[in-house]
This record gives sequence, C-alpha cells and structure tokens, in this order.
Amino acid sequence: MPQPGAWELTKEDEASIGKEENEVRREDQEKINRFSRLHRKEAGLEEGLKSKQKDKEDFEEVANELELADEDEKVPYKIGDSFLWLPVSEVQELLKESIDKIDEEVALVDKQLSDSRDEMEQLKVALGIPTGTKLELELQLSNTNAGSCAASKSPFMKRFQPARSDMEMCRNPYAI
Repeated sequence: MPQPGAWELTKEDEASIGKEENEVRREDQEKINRFSRLHRKEAGLEEGLKSKQKDKEDFEEVANELELADEDEKVPYKIGDSFLWLPVSEVQELLKESIDKIDEEVALVDKQLSDSRDEMEQLKVALGIPTGTKLELELQLSNTNAGSCAASKSPFMKRFQPARSDMEMCRNPYAI
C-alpha cells in the first residue's frame, strides 16, 4: 500500500507539467497502447515458459528414476484424470514424447517472446526513446488512464504528458 501522499506531485512538478503539456498524437498513443499490450503479453509468455520448463524438469526427473526400475515392472502413469499401470518401457516412451512436445512448445514460446521484444524495441525507437532504456509501465485501475502515471514520470516521455484529469488520477488512483 503506498504511503499517504506518495501519489502527490510537488508544486514544482505541477508547474513544469503545465508549461510542458503537449498533446499526444493519435499515432503515438496507439504505439504506447501497443507497447503496453505487448508488455502484458510478454509477462504472460514468461510465466507460461517457466511453467513448461518446470514440467520438463519433472518429466526428466521421473524418466531418470524409471531407468533404475526393472523392465518387467509396471508403474502408474497418469493419463487425464486416470492412472494406468503400464510397463516401464512404455512409460519411458510416453515420457520421451511428452518431453519432446514440451521442447517444441518452449521453442514456440521463445520465438513469440523474441518477436514481442523486437516489436517493443521498434516501438521505443518510433516513440523516440533511446534503445536499452527500460520503460516503466504501471498497472492502472481503469483502462481510460492506462499508462498515464508512468508516462508523466518518465524523462523520455515528457512530450507525451497526460491530460489534467489523468494527472489527478496519478495523485490518488483510489479516489472515487
């Protein structure tokens, strides 16, 4: 929870915003919105990637354990919501197929992440933000003022100052 007054701007900040307030062109706003969507997508893809990598590690660990089991022994293997008792060799094949499938999915997610990051860098260049600069995005309570607080604090986004009503929202985003 933010400290009381943490969202408030100093009088100097308010004065400088009034002097430097510029209109955001529609094209620039669309680029900012696209960047925000890509950023959210990237976060989701990274979570999915971590989950898939964890699943792969689990399957590999089970496969390593099964190498120590007797070939004639039957072990439980989960398919859907059921467990079937299958020979170790068959379970090893199924695990290898699962690991291969996860590898393909990881490669696809890596490609999607790479494409998203490339497009985000292109958008930064199009918006006049130096390459390598980290753009801070804050989640907002409402889509109507998405990115307004982050844009007002970024030194590279001064030409994209939000409207006065959005600045009020930056001061106290929880006000009704």
